[in-house]
Amino acid sequence: MVNFYRQTSNYLCNQVFNRPLDAFLVKMVGFLLRKIYSFLMKAPRELLMEKHVVLPPMDIKIVCTHSEWNSVYRTLLEQCESIPVLGLDAEWITRFGRRYPVSLLQLAGKDGLCVLIRLNLLPKPFPSSLKSLLADSSILKIGVGISVDVGNLRIDHDLHIRGYLDLRNVLPFIPTQYSVTSYSLMNLAKAIINVDMFKDKSITLSNWESEELTKEQMHYAALDALVGVTIFLQLMMTKLNQQKQHFLKFHSTSDKDIREAMLTILPGIIDCKTPDQKTRKLMKLPENKSTFTKKDSLRAHSLRAYNLRRNPLYDNCQLLAPDNQILCTCDSRKAKWYLYKGLGELVSENPMVIRLNFEPSGRPLNEEGYYQQEKENICVVCGKPENYLRKNIIPHEYRKYFPSIMKDHVSHDILLMCPTCHQKACASDVTLRQKLAEECDAPLTAGTVNKSLIDVDLAKIRSAAKALMTNSHKIPDHRLKELHEFLKTSLGVDELTVDVLQKSVTMDVKVSNPDYSPHGHQVVEHMKRTKKLLEFQLRWRQHFIDTMNPAYLPAKWAIDHNHKHLAPLLDEEIPKFTKRTSKTKSSKSSKSKSKK
Repeated sequence: MVNFYRQTSNYLCNQVFNRPLDAFLVKMVGFLLRKIYSFLMKAPRELLMEKHVVLPPMDIKIVCTHSEWNSVYRTLLEQCESIPVLGLDAEWITRFGRRYPVSLLQLAGKDGLCVLIRLNLLPKPFPSSLKSLLADSSILKIGVGISVDVGNLRIDHDLHIRGYLDLRNVLPFIPTQYSVTSYSLMNLAKAIINVDMFKDKSITLSNWESEELTKEQMHYAALDALVGVTIFLQLMMTKLNQQKQHFLKFHSTSDKDIREAMLTILPGIIDCKTPDQKTRKLMKLPENKSTFTKKDSLRAHSLRAYNLRRNPLYDNCQLLAPDNQILCTCDSRKAKWYLYKGLGELVSENPMVIRLNFEPSGRPLNEEGYYQQEKENICVVCGKPENYLRKNIIPHEYRKYFPSIMKDHVSHDILLMCPTCHQKACASDVTLRQKLAEECDAPLTAGTVNKSLIDVDLAKIRSAAKALMTNSHKIPDHRLKELHEFLKTSLGVDELTVDVLQKSVTMDVKVSNPDYSPHGHQVVEHMKRTKKLLEFQLRWRQHFIDTMNPAYLPAKWAIDHNHKHLAPLLDEEIPKFTKRTSKTKSSKSSKSKSKK
């Protein structure tokens, strides 16, 4: 439409007419068209997008049984194939200040399928496919204030949700103008996709545990989830700067482009709670201002997803051995700790130099010099001197399983980066993680298995004690007698006192899961078995060099740092480490068997 105004005005203004009046009228029309074109180009994007964002038609499915869930599960997965996102929301009853368990879980696909799962009616145990879908971190679950829903679902139904994203955490990364006055779902829907959501209190506070939901309840619940995923896709479109051409026609933009836009934003804000106080202050609009501008976006962007360092990482204080050999540089806190403990003496205040009064456990090797040199507090990629944070060149999910000689008091692979470079580095790590998952037969979703399991017997005891503590006046006499006998037998007591019941209600019913083995652990174990741990370390360092091309690395930083020294030590350390690991696993399995 914008191009039509421009081309038509240019054509009319260049025509030649015989009669002066015709020429005048046509020139005036061309002039007006040019003015309209100029106005449209300067207009805010909300005006360009107004009334062009249309929600996909809602296809509402109610799930009360396992068979009903199985009938919609595949369709829901299909809507996640091209862009792995789902809208998520939850409803529950609150009476006299008391919150009842979550009774309704809403999941919405981007194409309009809205699945309303009635958790209060769905037989337990819940379908494994539902649990795995919610625990799959590769499928994003979108909402506003979603961390509250996630916490309640975990507490009430032991449903563990991974890969959840609060829409309010995305906004600071979008360099555009939206008239956002507050950050509720209703206001975001109006400002971003121009959808009016009327929140009727009579529906919000209605009985979500009734035998049948009304049409109003179903529409209300489905709309909340669908609007969330639609807003997210619109924000990704904005990130791609494609509104001028496509006005949010989902299929006109490449799904690959949207996935790439997601990669530039998501590292650091997935599975995060609602914005904290500092972020809310950043996102709060100044007085007399109703627009979240690009400048505000960039300002919040610098602090939103990461906890930036408030102080320099490198103070470059020196630690000396008793014979004055330079051991390393360290921060001022560590240097002062040696003084406070009486383990060293102050040689110089500026710069701070501490001489130890004991023989250190290790001294720098002749080939080393990395830890003895001064380091700059700048981004190692672009050289930016402020707003930096630490980046693990070898991701922590792998490094934490390294033998101690490769990680204790070793900071070679922890470097400073600005938030922008940190995001790019995290996004590039995804490709290597996927390769390792295939090579080591260690799926990225391996960690979605619960680290702990619910002990069914203990859960029954806790449930019975809770019933007696809270609802004994509502329980029939014969059932009360059964609960008393069950608890006495299970706990091995002759009398149920208040103290015994309270301890039973608060006891932990979770036990460790012997089958829990996350992706990072499986990969490192594979590298140990094949004796390629040093190659694995070198591979990550080379990957960082190739993908980020850092221009400000500290001197003497090397991809094979300390490998000559580590190689013989690892030959001795890894067999011991493997034996300890196997003993731990066997003890865990024996415990679980004995418990059974």
